[in-house]
Amino acid sequence: MELRSLSASSLQAFACPARWKAKYVDRAKEVSGSPAALGTVCHEALEEFVAEGHHEAKRGQAIIMEELFVKYWDVHFDDKERFDEGLAMCQKWRLRQEWDGKKIISTEQHSTFRLPTSQGEIDFIYIWDRCDESSDGSMDIVDYKSWMKPWQPADMEDSVQVRMYSLAARLQFPDAPHRWLTLDQLRYDTVSTKFSRDQDAAAWKWLRDKAEEIIASDGTKEVLNSTCRYCVRKSKCELLQAHAKVGGPLGITDPKEAGEMRHRLDIVQKTIINQIEELDSVIGDHMERHELIDYSTLGATGGGDEVLPEVIVSLAVSSRKSISAQMFAREMPADVVAKFGVKFGAVTMGNINKALRAGWFSEDEQATVEGLIAKTHGSPRVKTKGELLSNSMI
Repeated sequence: MELRSLSASSLQAFACPARWKAKYVDRAKEVSGSPAALGTVCHEALEEFVAEGHHEAKRGQAIIMEELFVKYWDVHFDDKERFDEGLAMCQKWRLRQEWDGKKIISTEQHSTFRLPTSQGEIDFIYIWDRCDESSDGSMDIVDYKSWMKPWQPADMEDSVQVRMYSLAARLQFPDAPHRWLTLDQLRYDTVSTKFSRDQDAAAWKWLRDKAEEIIASDGTKEVLNSTCRYCVRKSKCELLQAHAKVGGPLGITDPKEAGEMRHRLDIVQKTIINQIEELDSVIGDHMERHELIDYSTLGATGGGDEVLPEVIVSLAVSSRKSISAQMFAREMPADVVAKFGVKFGAVTMGNINKALRAGWFSEDEQATVEGLIAKTHGSPRVKTKGELLSNSMI
């Protein structure tokens, strides 16, 4: 296929080459529902709120935000069904913003970098909702998200969009001490991460390889993935139709049918969980009685004559770090506590880690903070490791 440009969204669509061809070669338009339209309204209202400097207003911000939301709502919606939901997200976003020490570099700016391919150089297109510069020269690439399921920093590591934004930020701001990637989750809060030079180099290689993969494809291969139900060609996709005929979950689009099946699976899941808990009790008692760290099931037959593959059974103990905001306020100098609140917000383990990674504390302050961090352990959890059992053995 001929490749004229790429973007994060087009890379994600290539999870199925047939969908990519339909969307980017045949130019078939995909239908978006009210969730996408609601996100668009919020994006446009927040963009203008910042671009026009309303975030610096001393008063009347709530009224300005509502006026902007109504302005864009009327463009995308004919009713008020989700109006309160969207306005609440925008007002919540406004109330938790901290603008001190930030310089707004751009809002909703279309940018490109050149990508070499076997067909010649092409544009990689990226659009950041906002780009901020901190007082230390670090850049923060902010993308607004109105999704329902909140992300954690670990989720960002596997995101094509986040990895491409990090690569673009390194190319655009090579001398910045840090390049943060922030997803501003309008229903929740922000989540941020950053990537090393080696990680961005790996992303560059992955991008070039993916471009060649698209060029080499004829756009006919169908691949099932989590976005199939939104695909413009789902009604003619032979793979999806075959999947639906045997009862595959991607073929379910009726919410009533989905709800009924969800209920049945919930019952099965609870039954399995109860069985696992009973087995864990037997395993835990055995390991405690004999003071074992792990043991082998070699020789088990499962009640029949067939000897089952070996499984190693062990106990795993999870741990987590936490810090007391009260102790932080008591042990740290008052000016440091105040500055931390302005820079990072609440004293949480996530924000403390941000400050530590940025080298924000002095050497003595860092030692004090590290002394305040407590490590707690969860209850032992049974883990098993072994060969995949055949159907006849389950």
